[in-house]
Amino acid sequence: MKIKNGLKIRDIAGEKILVVQGKAGVDLTKVVSFNQTAEWLYNEFVGKDFTVEDMAVALTERFEIDAERATIDAENFVNSLLKANVIE
Repeated sequence: MKIKNGLKIRDIAGEKILVVQGKAGVDLTKVVSFNQTAEWLYNEFVGKDFTVEDMAVALTERFEIDAERATIDAENFVNSLLKANVIE
């Protein structure tokens, strides 16, 4: 998997929002908002090929959580990005 090009995180009214650059960004029917962890995870993997397992390992190392919890969190994050059509 890979995060699509042309996306930027912007701070809008205190919220971290993923914005599509260019004409495609005009459609605001899908808004992706990040908490601090999601923003960190997104930035860790933008521009790279990755798997859910890669994200789970990163979460485990950064936040010292167990592998099971990290895998569930990574799967949820990836599913959210897939729903928003952010991953190819």
